[in-house]
Amino acid sequence: MVNVPARPRSLLEVVLMKYARLQMPSWKTGILKIIRAIPAAQIRDALFLVIILLAYIALLVAPIWLSLMMPTGS
Repeated sequence: MVNVPARPRSLLEVVLMKYARLQMPSWKTGILKIIRAIPAAQIRDALFLVIILLAYIALLVAPIWLSLMMPTGS
């Protein structure tokens, strides 16, 4: 039972489960705190590193893939 400021003399029953789904689970809030604690420059550098590694992998795989696609002379 909760005392409502608009009607101080009336008491309303609050269903707790109705509001429980609005709260994030504790593991999600923990992850968000960890992400917010990481500096933006470090996140930017990590993204650059991932992009560069993907480019190197593409440069390695593309010639092999193209050579397999080419018809042989026999």
